[in-house]
Formats: sequence, C-alpha cells, structure tokens
Amino acid sequence: MKKEPSTLDQVTGRSSEKRVMPDTLPPPSPQDLAKQELSNQLMEELSNYLAQQKDMSEYAALVSRMQGKNLFANASNQGYRILALSNAALQKLPAREREMLTDASGVHAGYQMKFFIHHTCPEPNNAYSGYAYRALAGQNLNFTNDSVGMPDLKRKVAYQKEAQVGTKLQVYRLTGPLFY
Repeated sequence: MKKEPSTLDQVTGRSSEKRVMPDTLPPPSPQDLAKQELSNQLMEELSNYLAQQKDMSEYAALVSRMQGKNLFANASNQGYRILALSNAALQKLPAREREMLTDASGVHAGYQMKFFIHHTCPEPNNAYSGYAYRALAGQNLNFTNDSVGMPDLKRKVAYQKEAQVGTKLQVYRLTGPLFY
C-alpha cells in the first residue's frame, strides 16, 4: 500500500508542514484596553487618596510605582481590599526590607510588587458571608472585626477600615505588615 502525499498526517491529523511563529503579538482587543484603562484609573485613584493622608506617604509612593502594572485587571468583575500600611507601620519592617520598599530606582521593583500583592485581595461585587479571602499572591486571609491574619505565615495585625475609594477599592489601615 502506497502512502498518498498529504500535508496532514493520517494518524495524528496534524499538518506535517513547519509552523511559522508570528514576529509580533496581536494588538489588544477593545475589551483588554478597557480593562487596562480601568486598572490604571484605580491605581491612580488609590495613589491620590493615600498621598492625601497625613501618614500614608510611603505607601502612596509604593502604589504610584505600581501604576501601569495592570494589577487590577479584573476590576470590571470585582472590587479590591487594599491593606495599606501607615508610615509608622512600615517602620516595623526590618531595615533591609524597608529600604527595598522605599527605593525608587526600580532595582527592587519585583520585591515591591510582591509586597503590594500580599497586601491586596480581591472582593466580589456581591460579597456573601463565608467568602474566603485570598491575597492577590494566593495566601488565605482571615478577617475579624478588628484584625486580619495570614495563617500561612502565622501573622495577624489589627486594622481599621479607612475608606471606600471610588466604587471598587476599600482601604484598610494596618498596624503592621502581614508579609515581608
């Protein structure tokens, strides 16, 4: 039995021709652009709010360095709880970590983003009792009336609900860091 010449392999159904990979990524869709714009807008609102607070200037600077990172990409479907640290709470960090967080050179941008996503958690638009909160980094968060804990790291700190920023962000002022 003679094999017929074909571009499809009869066994796998795949083409035997070599695929050519595109040189560039496809342009973002209008929906992707709208999500990115909303994310950038929320980061700017958060940064402005924190900058206006008397003792949140260092965390405001951290948030402003996160702009353009598209960290609130799912904001059309959910809100976010921001677990912000006051300047005094940031002083509780070890000196090396505090220095990395306040460095504006960009050398420690990875650590700064990691710190931010450990202190931010998504919240559904219609939250229900028993909803399990997780930081953007994936760790479980347990909220009580006056504290939040990260059981994976065995850390728990007090908070006070600060404000609703826009329609999607709730800011909680922590008395210390959950992650460093």
